[in-house]
Amino acid sequence: SARTLEARAGTTASVSAPPSAPAICKVLRADTGRVALGGSRRHLTVLATGDSMIYPISEELSIERPAGMRVVVDRRDGTGLTTNTVNWHALARRQASQIKPDATVISLGGRDGGIPLLNSRHQYVECCGTGWLSLYAGLLRPLVRAYLRGGNGHIYWLLLPAPRELARAPLFEAVNDSLRLLAAEFGPALKLIPTDAVISPGGFQETITYEGLKIHPRAPDGIHLSHEGACVERSLVMEAMLADGVLRHVGT
Repeated sequence: SARTLEARAGTTASVSAPPSAPAICKVLRADTGRVALGGSRRHLTVLATGDSMIYPISEELSIERPAGMRVVVDRRDGTGLTTNTVNWHALARRQASQIKPDATVISLGGRDGGIPLLNSRHQYVECCGTGWLSLYAGLLRPLVRAYLRGGNGHIYWLLLPAPRELARAPLFEAVNDSLRLLAAEFGPALKLIPTDAVISPGGFQETITYEGLKIHPRAPDGIHLSHEGACVERSLVMEAMLADGVLRHVGT
């Protein structure tokens, strides 16, 4: 079942920074500055969802969030669009209907790259050529449509950073390339967050420099992100939300 957490600003449900969260995260949050809800919004619902890669940004989004913003976390570890454990098409429709997110932050697909997909002729297509990319984009498309909520939602999809294991890197990149096909189709409503380019420029990196800071972005498994890495992701998402007018800097 989902680990679902709802955090509302100013209530006891607020999520605190984990004790191990490094001071670097405080610096990055300070760099973003004080933000408020954009436009005439009084409330903002953000859904943080996906597989295990949505952690720990799912926690970081709740820290020092603006008044009126709530974060709902629905994390489904070990799942994907090619697994049978969760029907993501049905889940996305249910999340959109029940939670009604104004913005969805999602990371999904780490288990999917490399899995052969059935085409319309009931033939399996191996990863990771153009045929596979098109088929996988077809699996992603219903999720995008669900989270867009008929034009009432924004999507911030976190591209997968390159893993340490070289053999898996092109499989992760295939998922990212399928998302890029959809970005061209859906336009600015689907924002691809360049976690791949920032966290793993030129491939897997143990350390990176971001905003002049030395960051250790990866968890020990070489796949997931550390809290430092998640704080970089949070900064990227906040920048995108500010650019979209979903949020605004205080005083503007």
